[in-house]
Amino acid sequence: MATMARETWTDERLDDLNRRVGDGFREQREDTRALREEMTRGHESLRDEIKAGDEALRAEMHAGDESLRTEIQALRGEVKAGHESLRAEIKTVDESLRGEIKAVDGSLRGEIRAGDESLRGEFDRLGDRLDRLQLMMIGSLATMVATLLAVVLGIVVDKL
Repeated sequence: MATMARETWTDERLDDLNRRVGDGFREQREDTRALREEMTRGHESLRDEIKAGDEALRAEMHAGDESLRTEIQALRGEVKAGHESLRAEIKTVDESLRGEIKAVDGSLRGEIRAGDESLRGEFDRLGDRLDRLQLMMIGSLATMVATLLAVVLGIVVDKL
């Protein structure tokens, strides 16, 4: 059978086969070309989408950056206001404490002065008592000396 098939190949049939193969290749080239064009359009479309997405993302990031800068600026203002408020509060407390310390200082100084005057009075009274005791001792000693002299004189006079 294989030999029969070869015998039946004529120039016309070969030309017909050649034309069909050529048409097949031509169709394949056209399909490939169409596919390439479609892929090129798809790539271009994809590039455009990516570029648009990139631009949108950059714009969103820029807007977010500006928003973040605004928030940071507002936060700085709040911190500064809080700092100033805290300083004012500390200053008020400081002044209040200084006033209280002055009042306590004045009160303590008054108490110390009163205690000092009281002690001075006590020392003065003690000094007076010691002076009286000393005078009494001097008087007692003088009396003893006088008595002793009288006794000695009495003995001397009796012996004479």
